[in-house]
Amino acid sequence: NVNVHGLRSHVMEKYKVYGSGTTVTMRGFFRDTYDWEAMVDDFTDRGTMKYIGNAWEDVMMAVVLNDEISADWSFLYTTQIEQFIKDWVMSGDASAETGADLERNLDVHCGTDIQVHSVKGAIGVRVDGADNLQIDGLTISDVVSTSELGSMACGEYDAPAIAGEAVYIQPGYNGHRAHALTTVYTNGVLKNVNVDGVSSLYGNAYGIRVFDGCDIELQGEISVNNINAGTIYETNDIDMRFLMKSLTNPLPQACGIYVYSDAEDLHFDAETTNVVSDTVTGYRECSELVTRDDPDDQFTSQLMGECENCVIKDVYVSSTANDDEDADEQFLTAWSPSLTSSVMIAAFCLVCLFAIFQRKSASIYKHISTAAIDGESYQWFSFSHSASEKTPLLT
Repeated sequence: NVNVHGLRSHVMEKYKVYGSGTTVTMRGFFRDTYDWEAMVDDFTDRGTMKYIGNAWEDVMMAVVLNDEISADWSFLYTTQIEQFIKDWVMSGDASAETGADLERNLDVHCGTDIQVHSVKGAIGVRVDGADNLQIDGLTISDVVSTSELGSMACGEYDAPAIAGEAVYIQPGYNGHRAHALTTVYTNGVLKNVNVDGVSSLYGNAYGIRVFDGCDIELQGEISVNNINAGTIYETNDIDMRFLMKSLTNPLPQACGIYVYSDAEDLHFDAETTNVVSDTVTGYRECSELVTRDDPDDQFTSQLMGECENCVIKDVYVSSTANDDEDADEQFLTAWSPSLTSSVMIAAFCLVCLFAIFQRKSASIYKHISTAAIDGESYQWFSFSHSASEKTPLLT
């Protein structure tokens, strides 16, 4: 008889940064990553960005740049900074000439927070590695993720590279997900569980989600209601088409009672157990073929129980979308490789026909390529490219 409610998660995404060629994260006094966006003028332009600092970063830089202070091990217990960063801070120049060469030397990874955690969004109850789990009478409500889309400063990525994440477990950016209950490598019973109200502004939303290695039996009344993913797009008139091809920020998915593993990991007796989801709204199907780390090891994720008023919505297109951009996109879509080949073949044929015409009908070609004005003959065009002493490139 536990009630978990009113949870909010807003991840402030930061960057895990290595020196190129190393696997050592640059960190501060408390194993925190440097707040790169806060301490530089423009983190997106690493070739020219300048250190501007802030109160906290200035203190850390003052310590690591002072040989006498930095010799004290207690200050540098967890601190890690590369020499080229010191060169850059002292010179104010990120280019290769100073030895900093930040464009080449920084290895940046997205999807973390200031403590270099692998962010996971809002979770009401998380159960990992439990033996003989017994839950009866659990209520989870009002779990919300307000985190924004994952940064694209690292380009597209299929999974974060923060703490050895598996692509199939944590695909793309995970900070804007919301879960009521998750379990992994756990056996036991979930009885009389009620979930009501799980939502994410930008990302996925789930009621009960079962991951690998579980043997969970559902008993009694299992109800999951009002699960809503990507609630901000239509409300704020945000065009969603860019999410359709994104690995980092895919279309938001909403699932009620969800087995994200082998089907036998979650089971129940349909005669004695009522398993129902109601009002679940997202933009992507829950059932999908998933490949584990081994390419030959696959499973199909699936929903359990009945699902009433469960909707896969159409991708929202902003009312202010640029018609010119739409036209360009349609043109590029229509301009297929086969059409390109056809145009090239037609152009080649025209050139060949003209060459034949010029050779076989020299007199006609000479006539139409010149014209007389006021009694003088002018050359309108010529396809002669013979070099001479007057050719500019030879003088």
